[in-house]
Amino acid sequence: MPGSARGWWLALPLLAIPVVWSSWHFFLCDDAYISFRYVRNLVDGQGLVFNRGEYVEGYTNFLWVLELAAIWALLGISPVDSSWVLSELMTVGTGLVVLAMALRSPGVRERGVLAVLAVLLWATNRSVAVWATSGLETRQFTFLLTLGTWLLFLDDRRGRAAGSACFGLAALTRPEALLFGPALMAAWGLERLVRRRPLWREVVPVALPFAALVGGHLLWRFAYYGEWLPNTYYAKSVRPWWDAGWTFWGMITLEHGLWLVAPLALVGGISRAARGDASVLAPFAWMVPQVVLLARLGGDHFEWRMVDPYWPVLYLAAAEGIGACARGLASTVPLAQRALVSGTAGAVITALTLLYGVALPVAHDRIALATMGRQATHILHVKLDLETTPWLRWVPGLVLAMPKYNAWGAWLVDHFVAMRAREHQVYGEYQRERYQPYEAYGVASVLPPDAVSVEPNIGVYGWVFPGLPVIDRLGLTDAIVARTHGVRDNKGRRMAHDRFAPPGYLERRGVNNQIRFFSRTAEEGLRQAPFVLKLGEEAYLPFWSTKPQWVAESFGDLPLTVLEQGPLAKRHDAPEGLPVAELFVADRQSWKVEQWLGRFDGELDGWTPEGEAFALQPAPGTWAGQAPVDGYEGTGLVNSFHPAYLDALSGALVSPPFRARRGQALTFLVGGGGDVTRTAVVLEADGVEVGRWGGRRREHLDRVVVSLDPEVGKELVVRIVDEHDGAWGHVVADAFALVRVVPER
Repeated sequence: MPGSARGWWLALPLLAIPVVWSSWHFFLCDDAYISFRYVRNLVDGQGLVFNRGEYVEGYTNFLWVLELAAIWALLGISPVDSSWVLSELMTVGTGLVVLAMALRSPGVRERGVLAVLAVLLWATNRSVAVWATSGLETRQFTFLLTLGTWLLFLDDRRGRAAGSACFGLAALTRPEALLFGPALMAAWGLERLVRRRPLWREVVPVALPFAALVGGHLLWRFAYYGEWLPNTYYAKSVRPWWDAGWTFWGMITLEHGLWLVAPLALVGGISRAARGDASVLAPFAWMVPQVVLLARLGGDHFEWRMVDPYWPVLYLAAAEGIGACARGLASTVPLAQRALVSGTAGAVITALTLLYGVALPVAHDRIALATMGRQATHILHVKLDLETTPWLRWVPGLVLAMPKYNAWGAWLVDHFVAMRAREHQVYGEYQRERYQPYEAYGVASVLPPDAVSVEPNIGVYGWVFPGLPVIDRLGLTDAIVARTHGVRDNKGRRMAHDRFAPPGYLERRGVNNQIRFFSRTAEEGLRQAPFVLKLGEEAYLPFWSTKPQWVAESFGDLPLTVLEQGPLAKRHDAPEGLPVAELFVADRQSWKVEQWLGRFDGELDGWTPEGEAFALQPAPGTWAGQAPVDGYEGTGLVNSFHPAYLDALSGALVSPPFRARRGQALTFLVGGGGDVTRTAVVLEADGVEVGRWGGRRREHLDRVVVSLDPEVGKELVVRIVDEHDGAWGHVVADAFALVRVVPER
């Protein structure tokens, strides 16, 4: 057909738009490298595991992982390179299916115009360009669903079976297709019943490929991992979060002009179905429940990723709707004027649809893509105003909508919902730049065989250190963390950051290190972590560890620099030389120092350290890696936090014996951990504990005043104890003195 041929040739060049546009948004997100590590372990014969020997399904893209592994094994192309090429090919493939579906529209004279319009609307959607790369399976999922929809509604039994197989493959690519596939097949069955076409003898050929693929995968998953659902489901599914979900949908509706596109698509779907083809109406069968489901979950961590399958059929249906509206308007005028009215109406509606679908995304990109660096793009919220984007004033209504757009956008990113692609783009580059240099130095041969690491962002980190067991703080690849509830309510939640390791879990797993960024000098490394291992000339590996004995045994013969003393061990933002209080007010009374027991300004003042926790005393303020300490006096204090071993050490600091006279009190400043059974200032009288005081899980030192009248005549000793090696397992203290009330005049 001439119209169809014209449509092919006019629409094909439009497929280049998302491919070219994607070069501005090209990114490999950190999460993609989680799948890449599974791919590497599979190719290396270790199985589909993240940590070797641990069978946890920390990915949601089974088929994608198998494809990348096959390409690497057969062609030698790593997933870092093959993933984005495959996504770009799937992008072109999706556009071709949209084109083919448009050219198959029944009862339309100008199918070529419809095809051009459908492809143009889809290709100019910014989100289509964003998810043309990423390293994730997003675009393959969209391609398979779109292709399956087209094939299912072909009047061909083999085509319908192929469509069912596409839905099955989509379910192996992402589990959402477990909803999408059956919903579409049910819509297909309903359409046949309405049209009184043969159904029951067609059910088995249509359902069987999908059921076989999905059923086989579920049985394999349970046999391999011992679970019916992927571990990521447990990690991400916390509780309903409707306010986030509806804000998510409000934002995307405003940004992509869905308030105009969706009604047009509904009109177009009904119009095409009335002409004998329900293929662009049927996807509403899964879109509607998916909208509600996403609203319940709170949306998604990545901007508009979960909506990617909507765009092809939605814009195809919208193109049909534009045609239906144009024809409807033309039917109200004389026959001679219908062509002009129809063409004019179609052009105006198309222009408005494009305008409202492109204006805000382009304005966003203009600012976002110019934002550079990890710090500037962290929790990136692009605020639009008429100073930065003055041309938005000429788009009717957008000036009024701008405050809501900015408010919704800020709220979402503050809660890690719909995090902007620019942030993921910069963060992926940031991680690669700082970790990938390790690949040239064979780090695996240097790390001890019992090394176990922990990291909240495990993608690039896990890829660069393939043999290193890595515990995922957020639970995507860890079954225990994935099932441990966080403490945040919905107001304080952050999407996909709601899970935490239960108390003691990291210790039980043997976590003993966390590697930091590649460094060119030892000093540069010491600014990141307390231990720096030399790998070669201008090559250093800084790392944290709270296991002093493990470090000593594992790195004793290696060139290791330890941050224990010196200028780098002390934080430069710590206050210094604070006034010493000889007089102070507490409990509404004035007190005067009569005898200092410990000021810790450069000396221990006769106090005796026991164990390891108080080896670096007195502390000159705040140690490296510690939150700023404040509230102490003079130039030093007691601080059992360690710049190298953090809270891992234990011990005590014991005062010289002293006696008190009647009317005297003991005063001191204390902060740090809140568990007084393990981190505290302890007063002993004749060897018996008579009092214990601790901090309040903060680094500010609070004053304590204790009457010593009950202990007059006894030998007194103060012990500062640290017997806690977990979080907040340290104590900070200062300014121990015997004081007396100043009489009022």
